[in-house]
Amino acid sequence: MKILTVLAMAGAVALGSAAPALADHHRPGASLKITVAVEGLPVKHARLTCGRAGGSHPTPKAACKVLRSVRGNPARLTDPGTICTKEYRPHTVTVRGRWYGKRVDFTRTFGNGCLMTAEGRALYKL
Repeated sequence: MKILTVLAMAGAVALGSAAPALADHHRPGASLKITVAVEGLPVKHARLTCGRAGGSHPTPKAACKVLRSVRGNPARLTDPGTICTKEYRPHTVTVRGRWYGKRVDFTRTFGNGCLMTAEGRALYKL
């Protein structure tokens, strides 16, 4: 009887120590909040998770692909040469959260929506 008790306790300890490892496996590699603010309009925001693309972002797979191309650093995004009008209607983008263990805290104001979308592509399309 004592042997069964010892085996049962050992099994419980083994399962208990495995649970955190299993939970970590399902945690997203990245979790970010993206905000786009335009003067006079309601602020738009979305949650983006990568590793397993999801969240409330309208195109999470495409947005994660954009971030992967710059290793999770939105400051490294560049405009591929899009031609935009010179209208001035500031769009402020904020990206905050974690990218595979690294903290992300980025804010940038673009002169207009075309410039914002040209640089951020799917990431900033909310």
